Amino acid sequence: MKKLVVAFALLAGLSVSPAFAASPLFNWTGVYIGVHAGYGWGSEDRTQTSSNAPGNTCPAFGPAGCDIVHTDLSGGLGGFQFGGNYQVGSWVLGGQADFAWTGIDGCGQFEFSPAGWEACEKVHWLSSQTARFGFAGWDNGRLLIYAKGGVAEISTDRYATMPGNIQVTETQRETRTGWTVGGGAEWAFANAWSVFVEYDYADFGTRNYLGVGIAPVLTGLLENLYVKEHFSQVRAGISFHFMPWAPAR
Repeated sequence: MKKLVVAFALLAGLSVSPAFAASPLFNWTGVYIGVHAGYGWGSEDRTQTSSNAPGNTCPAFGPAGCDIVHTDLSGGLGGFQFGGNYQVGSWVLGGQADFAWTGIDGCGQFEFSPAGWEACEKVHWLSSQTARFGFAGWDNGRLLIYAKGGVAEISTDRYATMPGNIQVTETQRETRTGWTVGGGAEWAFANAWSVFVEYDYADFGTRNYLGVGIAPVLTGLLENLYVKEHFSQVRAGISFHFMPWAPAR
C-alpha cells in the first residue's frame, strides 16, 4: 500500500502543469540599444564683470557692465541609449552611453539692469557616459534596481535680450563637461525587451571665460563671465537586448 501511495505521488509531481512550475531566473548579461523621453529642469547662475573689473563678485551698482542673473530652465527631451550588462548572482554591473536632444530653455532678469533686460539660454543636447550597478532580486530577476554615475556633457546657446524680447548680443554656443549621478528601475517584460524609469542629476560646475554680455551694448567692453549650472531630468524608455539571457543560473 505504501509503495502504491509513493508511486502516485511521484506521478503527480511529474504531471504538474508548466504554469505552476518554477520560473527560470532571469539573467541581464548582454548588450542593448533603445530610446527614451522625459523632462529636464535646472538653473544657471551668472556673474558678469566688465573686462576692466576682474573678479567673480558684483557689488550693487558696481563697475559698468557688472551684473548677476539667475535663470531657471525647463523643457522636454528625447534621445537614445546603448550599453551592456554583466550579471554575477543577483548583482548586475554595466555601462551606458546616452544622448538626448532637448527643448530646455529659459530667461532671467539681470539684477542691476533696467527691467526687461534678460539673459537667455537654450540647451541643444545632453549626453552622458556612466557606469551602472544594480540588484536584480525581484520577479525572478526581471526587476533591476540600479544606481549610476559618470561623465556628462551639455551644449548650450546663450544671449541677452532687451524689452520686447529683442536680442542685443551675439549668440554664444558652448559645450561643457561635468559629472552626473542617478538611479532607477528597469523591468524585463520579455526576453529581448525592457522598460525603465530613472532620475539623473548633472552638475557642470563654474566656468570663467571672456564673453559677450550686455557690457558691449552699454559700455563697449567685453565681460568676464562666471557661469554655474546644474540640471535634473526624469526619463522613461525602452531597450532591445541583442544577446539572449541565460534561462537559468
